Amino acid sequence: MAAKPPSKSSGPSPAPVAKQIAELLDPKRPGRVLTELRRRHHERLGSFTMDILRERGREPMMIVQGEIVVRAKDARRAARVLGRQFTVELVVGDDPARLARLRANIGAKALADAVRTLRAHCIHASPNGVAAFGMRSKAGVTPEPASSSLPPIGAPNAGKGTHVVVIDTGMAAAAKSRTDKLLAGIAINAVNTDPLTAINKRIHGVDLLDAAAGHGTFVAGIVRQVAPKCRITMIRALDSDGVGTELSVRNAIIAAAHLKPHVINMSFGAESLDNQPPVALSDAVAQAAAISPDTVLVAAAGNSPDSVRTWPATLPGVISVAGLTAAGVPSSWSKFGSWINVSAVGEGVVSGYVPGTESATFDQSPDTWAGTDPIAVWIGTSFATPRVAGAIAAAVASGVTPKVALANLVAAGTPVADWGVALAI
Repeated sequence: MAAKPPSKSSGPSPAPVAKQIAELLDPKRPGRVLTELRRRHHERLGSFTMDILRERGREPMMIVQGEIVVRAKDARRAARVLGRQFTVELVVGDDPARLARLRANIGAKALADAVRTLRAHCIHASPNGVAAFGMRSKAGVTPEPASSSLPPIGAPNAGKGTHVVVIDTGMAAAAKSRTDKLLAGIAINAVNTDPLTAINKRIHGVDLLDAAAGHGTFVAGIVRQVAPKCRITMIRALDSDGVGTELSVRNAIIAAAHLKPHVINMSFGAESLDNQPPVALSDAVAQAAAISPDTVLVAAAGNSPDSVRTWPATLPGVISVAGLTAAGVPSSWSKFGSWINVSAVGEGVVSGYVPGTESATFDQSPDTWAGTDPIAVWIGTSFATPRVAGAIAAAVASGVTPKVALANLVAAGTPVADWGVALAI
């Protein structure tokens, strides 16, 4: 293994970092949190119903109950193959339609069998999966109060004239009131506002932070630390529990591409049935490449210590980002493998957060953030990814294209087996 690069991140207190690493590596925690997330998505009005596919030897996979995604041109044939229990619905938003949903009132195992049947008939099909923040919403790792201030990463004028789109949980309305101006100028509206406590209010009647409240705000803050002058557009595709259907994520990726940004940041992902590329995400990335060929897409590899591929990070045209420690060495909790393109610091990451109090459902020792400029320390490839996005934006500001900027970063990095090229950002 090649020598590791030094890190430029400042070090928060080791106690919260150690707690978060232990949570990520706890083999029992994912099952507990998955069960809670599924329950929350059964009880919520107006939301999709989540199901969990459990197969021997694999991590449980979150899917939309009873939904299969196929290409629109294959929809009629797929319906004939599967029979009358499935209804067909074209996915709106494209003209002509590109995708279709097949729906039936069946369980996760039967749905997986149906998808495999379609694939045996040479029909590209996949469950309508549920993408999660950092691929490991199911581990439920929460932020902790930061003992240090926001670390300076980029030069004060880095990123001037560049544009980064962040697809995530949205922006907290309170971000507009920050006196440190970390998130100044980011448009916040009814469509992209992170509701922070909406799910807990609806289910439990309490004003406590949801499982992934503030995730998008935190991610945007990292981009801004690396490229302080870049323009950021936030598109909300995940709810405040940090989950969203692959179809909703697909629409967000296409919408982002139409903005012709320099970088699209995707701090989310999911594994897939039989390691096959999901139909909706494959279509989204292909469309994004056609709409805005100069844009670089970066995505979190995921937060489980194995080499199972995640999506959209593994798709051609997407840069997959694994996690490093603050010292620049491979993290014990990060995804790894030959499919990883780059890696960056993903633990002990400090960024802007949101005011509020955590729920004991996801953190047995709930923390509270107050004041106008709350900050937190968090862990995950979700937070390695925006460091890369910000570094690309900072390099673009010097006059190169996004893809040349990425190539220059990679050339300056250090190859690390199974962690791609480690970047010192």
